Amino acid sequence: EGSEAPVARALLALCNYRAGRDESLAALEDAIRKLREVDAKQRLVFVLTHLAMIEVERAELDRAAARAEEAVQLAEALEQTSDVALARATLLRIARARDDETEAGRQREALSQLHGYAHHVQAVVARELEQSEVQS
Repeated sequence: EGSEAPVARALLALCNYRAGRDESLAALEDAIRKLREVDAKQRLVFVLTHLAMIEVERAELDRAAARAEEAVQLAEALEQTSDVALARATLLRIARARDDETEAGRQREALSQLHGYAHHVQAVVARELEQSEVQS
């Protein structure tokens, strides 16, 4: 089967979940398991990070943090700087939502060490860093 079908199922489920179809979470979790099985790490990072962003918006911070942490670990192993930055920006947002200044500081420091990520990711990182400074 390769990774194409699992990626397509994951993205469809992610879109449905984003659209407020909460019943699609089970399909999304199943699709994430399948991405792990077929070893589609880069696609898994994308899905985990974007799912974490949705969960932050829904105040599901524990699940969001676990997903973003996994995304950071995978992206670092793949040396995908943009993906690391986006997942870390999500972790910074979670730390801010939890009023966890220690974790926010850790994420700010990690983000400050990253360079060369995509322009669109730079905008997200800058926004999260700015919001973090305002809150400190």
